[in-house]
Amino acid sequence: TAFAALDSHSHINQFASHSNINQSVEKAGFKINASNKVIYTDQHSSALAAIKSIKAIGATTHNHATSRRGLLTKSALKKVCDAYPLSNNKAHVSYHVVLLSLEKAQ
Repeated sequence: TAFAALDSHSHINQFASHSNINQSVEKAGFKINASNKVIYTDQHSSALAAIKSIKAIGATTHNHATSRRGLLTKSALKKVCDAYPLSNNKAHVSYHVVLLSLEKAQ
Protein backbone atom coordinates (compact mmCIF):
# COMPACT_ATOMS: atom_id res chain seq x y z
CA THR A 1 0.00 0.00 0.00
CA ALA A 2 0.97 3.65 -0.20
CA PHE A 3 1.71 3.60 3.54
CA ALA A 4 4.76 1.44 2.83
CA ALA A 5 6.41 4.79 2.03
CA LEU A 6 6.23 5.51 5.79
CA ASP A 7 6.96 2.21 7.52
CA SER A 8 6.74 -1.56 7.24
CA HIS A 9 3.54 -1.92 9.30
CA SER A 10 0.25 -3.01 7.81
CA HIS A 11 -2.24 -0.18 7.42
CA ILE A 12 -5.09 -2.31 6.09
CA ASN A 13 -7.46 -3.98 8.53
CA GLN A 14 -7.91 -7.73 8.21
CA PHE A 15 -11.49 -8.93 8.44
CA ALA A 16 -13.15 -12.34 8.47
CA SER A 17 -13.39 -14.18 5.17
CA HIS A 18 -16.69 -14.67 3.35
CA SER A 19 -16.82 -18.31 4.49
CA ASN A 20 -15.98 -17.40 8.11
CA ILE A 21 -18.77 -14.82 8.12
CA ASN A 22 -21.24 -17.42 6.82
CA GLN A 23 -20.11 -19.93 9.47
CA SER A 24 -20.47 -17.35 12.26
CA VAL A 25 -23.94 -16.35 11.07
CA GLU A 26 -25.10 -19.98 10.97
CA LYS A 27 -23.54 -20.66 14.38
CA ALA A 28 -25.51 -17.68 15.73
CA GLY A 29 -28.72 -19.43 14.69
CA PHE A 30 -29.53 -17.84 11.34
CA LYS A 31 -30.45 -19.51 8.05
CA ILE A 32 -28.64 -17.97 5.08
CA ASN A 33 -30.99 -17.36 2.15
CA ALA A 34 -28.34 -15.54 0.11
CA SER A 35 -24.72 -14.60 0.65
CA ASN A 36 -22.79 -12.56 -1.89
CA LYS A 37 -19.38 -10.92 -1.76
CA VAL A 38 -19.33 -7.63 -3.64
CA ILE A 39 -16.44 -5.26 -4.27
CA TYR A 40 -17.38 -1.60 -4.50
CA THR A 41 -14.78 0.71 -6.00
CA ASP A 42 -14.78 4.51 -5.81
CA GLN A 43 -12.64 6.72 -8.04
CA HIS A 44 -11.16 9.97 -6.81
CA SER A 45 -9.40 12.81 -8.56
CA SER A 46 -6.35 12.56 -6.29
CA ALA A 47 -4.71 10.40 -3.67
CA LEU A 48 -5.58 13.00 -1.03
CA ALA A 49 -9.26 12.84 -2.01
CA ALA A 50 -9.14 9.03 -1.76
CA ILE A 51 -7.54 9.16 1.70
CA LYS A 52 -10.09 11.74 2.86
CA SER A 53 -12.93 9.51 1.63
CA ILE A 54 -11.62 6.64 3.75
CA LYS A 55 -11.41 8.93 6.77
CA ALA A 56 -14.94 10.27 6.07
CA ILE A 57 -16.50 6.83 6.54
CA GLY A 58 -14.69 6.43 9.85
CA ALA A 59 -12.24 3.75 8.76
CA THR A 60 -9.18 3.41 10.97
CA THR A 61 -6.50 0.78 11.42
CA HIS A 62 -7.71 -0.36 14.81
CA ASN A 63 -6.58 -3.97 14.80
CA HIS A 64 -2.83 -3.62 14.46
CA ALA A 65 -0.91 -3.48 17.72
CA THR A 66 2.22 -2.17 16.02
CA SER A 67 0.64 0.33 13.63
CA ARG A 68 1.57 3.97 13.60
CA ARG A 69 -0.34 6.02 16.19
CA GLY A 70 -1.79 9.49 15.81
CA LEU A 71 -2.35 11.86 12.94
CA LEU A 72 -0.13 12.03 9.91
CA THR A 73 2.22 14.96 9.74
CA LYS A 74 2.15 17.05 6.56
CA SER A 75 5.36 15.43 5.34
CA ALA A 76 4.08 11.91 6.11
CA LEU A 77 0.80 12.63 4.31
CA LYS A 78 2.74 13.91 1.29
CA LYS A 79 4.81 10.70 1.22
CA VAL A 80 1.66 8.58 1.30
CA CYS A 81 -0.02 10.66 -1.41
CA ASP A 82 3.08 10.50 -3.61
CA ALA A 83 3.19 6.71 -3.23
CA TYR A 84 -0.57 6.16 -3.75
CA PRO A 85 -1.10 4.14 -6.94
CA LEU A 86 -3.07 5.88 -9.68
CA SER A 87 -4.87 4.25 -12.58
CA ASN A 88 -5.68 6.54 -15.50
CA ASN A 89 -4.83 9.47 -13.21
CA LYS A 90 -7.48 8.37 -10.70
CA ALA A 91 -7.05 7.13 -7.13
CA HIS A 92 -9.20 4.11 -6.36
CA VAL A 93 -10.58 2.90 -3.04
CA SER A 94 -12.23 -0.52 -2.84
CA TYR A 95 -14.57 -1.95 -0.23
CA HIS A 96 -15.13 -5.71 0.03
CA VAL A 97 -18.64 -6.29 1.38
CA VAL A 98 -20.63 -9.42 2.19
CA LEU A 99 -24.35 -8.97 1.57
CA LEU A 100 -26.57 -11.40 3.47
CA SER A 101 -30.24 -12.29 3.42
CA LEU A 102 -31.00 -14.12 6.66
CA GLU A 103 -33.82 -15.78 8.55
CA LYS A 104 -33.84 -16.61 12.21
CA ALA A 105 -33.63 -20.40 12.37
CA GLN A 106 -36.46 -22.06 14.24
